[in-house]
Amino acid sequence: MSLTVGQNSYVSLEEANTYLAARLGAEAWAAAAEAQREAALITAARAIDRLPIIGRPVMPNQPMQFPRIWPPSMFIRRRRNDPFYDPEFPPDPLLYSATLQTGIPQDVKRAQCEEALALLNLSDGDRTRQRLQAQGVTMFRLGRLEESYGKTRRGPNALNSLEARDLLRPFVATSVLIV
Repeated sequence: MSLTVGQNSYVSLEEANTYLAARLGAEAWAAAAEAQREAALITAARAIDRLPIIGRPVMPNQPMQFPRIWPPSMFIRRRRNDPFYDPEFPPDPLLYSATLQTGIPQDVKRAQCEEALALLNLSDGDRTRQRLQAQGVTMFRLGRLEESYGKTRRGPNALNSLEARDLLRPFVATSVLIV
């Protein structure tokens, strides 16, 4: 499958090459063949699209998560149990209007590049370790070699890159408002 911006990727190969050429520690990207780079970008975009993103896609049949329509600002609404609630000063109604994105945010593009780089940096041992953790394995022993994993399981929404997680943090839903 070839890389197509808007269909299976947020960035073109040229954009990713430019971004990662200026990044320290991107040797795996420089050493990878063009086909590997494209595959890493497509896989990274799929991982981003599996995240619980705030809002909804602009078009109902849109193939990817971005661009988005952001919901009215849930964070500014005041409820009666809110210590700052004052019925004489209701929130501004303009805060309740949705926001329409017209393009892909730069942080989403950067996050895709960072995740693609992290995927290229994974060793076979890292992939095996991730597979075991996804299956709920907490300890692995082979002869005298032993590894223990934390109790948390690596979910299907997990990203490999800490940088990508940080870049996507403003877009990812972490909780819901229950009314």
